[in-house]
Amino acid sequence: MKKLSLLMLCLLPTTHVVADETRFNLMTVDNFIIPGYRSMAESTNALHQAAEIFCRQPDESGLSMLHSRFHTAMDSWQRIQAIQIGPIEKRMRTFRIQFWPDKRRSVNRHLTSLLDKAEPALLEQQRFTNGSVAVQGFSALERLLFPLGTVAGQFSASPEGDFRCRLVESITENLSIISSSILDEWQTGKSSHRQLIATAAQGNARYNDSSEVSARLLNNLFTQLERIIEQKIRRPLGKDEKHSRGKRAESWRSGRSLRNITLNLEGIEQLNQHAFLSRLSHPEITTSIHHTMAESKAILSKIEIPLNGAVADPTTRKQLVLLAESIELLKHQVIGKLAAELDIPIGFNSLDGD
Repeated sequence: MKKLSLLMLCLLPTTHVVADETRFNLMTVDNFIIPGYRSMAESTNALHQAAEIFCRQPDESGLSMLHSRFHTAMDSWQRIQAIQIGPIEKRMRTFRIQFWPDKRRSVNRHLTSLLDKAEPALLEQQRFTNGSVAVQGFSALERLLFPLGTVAGQFSASPEGDFRCRLVESITENLSIISSSILDEWQTGKSSHRQLIATAAQGNARYNDSSEVSARLLNNLFTQLERIIEQKIRRPLGKDEKHSRGKRAESWRSGRSLRNITLNLEGIEQLNQHAFLSRLSHPEITTSIHHTMAESKAILSKIEIPLNGAVADPTTRKQLVLLAESIELLKHQVIGKLAAELDIPIGFNSLDGD
């Protein structure tokens, strides 16, 4: 009897840790991931509706509404972009939503080819979604809605203008379908990804245990920080003013490169709070991470010109360098303090070698 009691006492801490880990993982799903994808599903649906209204009668008022809905939908994507587990992993959905960075100018090449052919059959839903991922999402849509020249005549009553408008409708419909499918697969039915996370402690077809879920989420957080530093800031920044490349900035045509980073940080902050900071027993780690995040946001808020111009301006270049350094510090706090304290491995960085 004593041996049995001792055995039960030995099992209690492990059982408690597993239950606790599952609770935090589900709290992240319910309070951040599912609401994030719900927002994206709603905003991309509204974007598609705006495209249909505009294409029935193209005018400046409709185009203004389309621009507004584009920004709202892109906002929702940037907030949840860090999440790279679950349904987003299927069928190249990340690249279909936003093909970026585009080092080989694939979006321009495939979009030009599609516009030159102007064959309506190419826009049929199944054929379109089975075609090039480069023209299916926000990157191609941005080129259509925010051209370098005037928008006058871009969506005219001519066959070329009509095809261009039909393409906008196809892209927005595709974004809406993908977003709704991701949301549905996270929350609906016994095979939902939420259910896979809820039952991960016992092991299932996707996860060996609940600690694997935590490790994947922490890797997502770390990778998003790395993406901001290396792809969204340092890549357009270059090694000096002479080698700066403003057109390498994400979403530079729509003037929202810095807005994307702001929303990325908001998403990281929410993910970190729900998934990890709530577990900590040492408040000094939380305090230091909150301080660095606030510092990064403060630096970001002081940059008053678009990033594609800021990289070539001596004053704002310094601010961008400071921003990258601040987010780098945040990344190291995640690696060196948060991960160590919670004993969660970071794992492979999916951006390595990109």
